[in-house]
Amino acid sequence: MQVLSTEILNAANIRLDFDGTTLLILVIFVALHRVLKTLVFTPFLSDLDARDAATERTRAEAKELAQKAEELAKRHAAAVDAARADAEEARRALRVEGLAHKEERVSAARAEADASYAAASSVLREQFAAARAQALSQVDALAKEIKTKVLGA
Repeated sequence: MQVLSTEILNAANIRLDFDGTTLLILVIFVALHRVLKTLVFTPFLSDLDARDAATERTRAEAKELAQKAEELAKRHAAAVDAARADAEEARRALRVEGLAHKEERVSAARAEADASYAAASSVLREQFAAARAQALSQVDALAKEIKTKVLGA
């Protein structure tokens, strides 16, 4: 295996030199990796995870609130329909009551008008009878007066 990697490196004309600086670079790389992982990567990734969790919680809450809003909207619509039906029933009841009151007033006015008509009719009949009786009592005197004026006798 060693022979194969050496042949590949020779074929590519690449020359690797492993000495103390390579080990130093590797130590620096591992140290930087651990420091950066502790100070940068882990807090950053935990912040991302926390943000994702908060986003999911907020979405769940929004979904719950939307369901509650939909339920409240349905209850509101039902309450509005019930109130509308109650108002319609109250309007009908008031209309029936108003018509009954109107009918009472019309009946009372009709009865009053009938009574007034009957009284006036009775008074007129009495006056007519009195005028007729008076005219009948004066018929003989009027006939004589007409006869005298017409015949001259």
